[in-house]
Amino acid sequence: MIHHSDTTVKPIIGNKDIEIHEEATYNKSCLPFDALTAEEFSLIIDKPESEEVLSTIYQAIVNKSSLTYVINILSYFETIITQANVAN
Repeated sequence: MIHHSDTTVKPIIGNKDIEIHEEATYNKSCLPFDALTAEEFSLIIDKPESEEVLSTIYQAIVNKSSLTYVINILSYFETIITQANVAN
C-alpha cells in the first residue's frame, strides 16, 4: 500500500534523527590566548573588547600552519558562538 505522503519530498533540516551534533571539544592549554566562556563573551559582545578577542582568534589561526592547532582554535571558537547575538 502506498500513501500519498510517501511520494512527497520531505525536508531534512531540523530532523533530529539525522542531525546529531557532537559537542565541540578543545584543549584549553594549547590556546595562545585566555579562553572566555560563551557567557563571558556574550557579555562583552557590544563592547570594543569583543573585537580584540575576535582579532586575537583570527591572528592565531592565520599565523600557524599546524592543522591540529587550527582545529583546536576553531573548536574553541565554535563554543563561543552558540548564542544568536554572538553568532551574528
